[in-house]
Amino acid sequence: MNLSYALLLVIVSVAYAISASRSEKLAQGVWTLVWMAVLAAFIAFQQGVWNSATAIVLTVGLSAMAAFPVVSNLAIRQRAAWALPILLIPLTLLGDDVSLVDGHFVLLVVAAFAATVAGLSMVLGAATLRSPKGLVPIAIAALAGVALLGFTRSPLATGFQLPVAGPDGPVYWELASVEGFAEGLRLLATTSAPLFGTLSILVWFLLVVLMILGPRSYTKVSKWFVLFYGFFAGNLFSKLMSPDDSSKLPDAQPYSDFTRLALQTRQIDPIMAESAHFLQTERVQTDVLALAPDFALLAFAALILLFAAWQRTQEVPEYPLASRDLFARGVAFLWLGWFLTMLFQASLMGSLGLHSPGEWIHLGLVTLSTALLLLGWRHKTKIGSHFAAWSPGVLIGVWLLFAAVAWSYRSIIGFSVTLG
Repeated sequence: MNLSYALLLVIVSVAYAISASRSEKLAQGVWTLVWMAVLAAFIAFQQGVWNSATAIVLTVGLSAMAAFPVVSNLAIRQRAAWALPILLIPLTLLGDDVSLVDGHFVLLVVAAFAATVAGLSMVLGAATLRSPKGLVPIAIAALAGVALLGFTRSPLATGFQLPVAGPDGPVYWELASVEGFAEGLRLLATTSAPLFGTLSILVWFLLVVLMILGPRSYTKVSKWFVLFYGFFAGNLFSKLMSPDDSSKLPDAQPYSDFTRLALQTRQIDPIMAESAHFLQTERVQTDVLALAPDFALLAFAALILLFAAWQRTQEVPEYPLASRDLFARGVAFLWLGWFLTMLFQASLMGSLGLHSPGEWIHLGLVTLSTALLLLGWRHKTKIGSHFAAWSPGVLIGVWLLFAAVAWSYRSIIGFSVTLG
């Protein structure tokens, strides 16, 4: 368990327990302390005291908690506050102690990312206050994001791909610098995931989805069965992803053919491809650390489905006004995140962006957020009620797909540049 996971898990657990308590005054006091912690974290970034990926995860998580409102209605507070552990605990899988480039630009990136996550946490909170069916699009999008990451991990292989690593880190296929090809070639080595492990996760996923979307009589199945099946599927997946010293390197032929093609396009003798090779060949195993985004999305989908299944088996009231309030707050923070990306790019490049696809998608998503909010504003009408019930989940799902696409291109959502 890395430092970011341990710290954020403790903070979320304590803050959630206090927010769900009967004392609103105590909850308000804790949220004041969280705001102070956020301020201290940004000062640490500004001064270069702590600038690792772990610091980013903790700062983003604290910002989401600080922005989440503490309402006086105990029932609403206890329901909506579930959005925080559901969203933040999987996020900690992305944290480690790798140092990043310091300076004011990192501070702006963290602020923009924190505002976006804070907005999404409130939109997720809005979804928890409505029908559990409205949560299903979130889980479907999370699973689609995992598939997108797996199928785009290698430009050479088909199917869901797992990265492999050796004692010295990720395994690469490399062609050293040659005349006419000074930069050389380096490709990440991957292997195909076993079909059985992938299908076990899909079966568990479909079971819970059917329980949520089906008639209420189907949801009489004991929640302990759902938890047991979830543990069973998770155990299979953990074995699928666990290191295995007997793992083999992928077939070198596709990598060699790709290298020859790259040389031919530069009018270089393809015989030079004979010098390309895998940098590590012994003790090769699945690179579990590189699969952190996959695990984060899977954990998020699992938490969403288990919460929705539990909510489906209970007679819980809906709070449309409170849901709309959280949705509106979330949209405001999403726009704040977009404006901070503009400030970052204007400071770094002297323009408001490079007009890249990611920038236009980001603007489209914040505009879509506003549109979905307004379409469900009159929640007492039939059409408005349907929009209000499904819009938060659909919006979270679209943002998840956007994040997965950005990650597959090794970029940051909403930005034209990467850190490093």
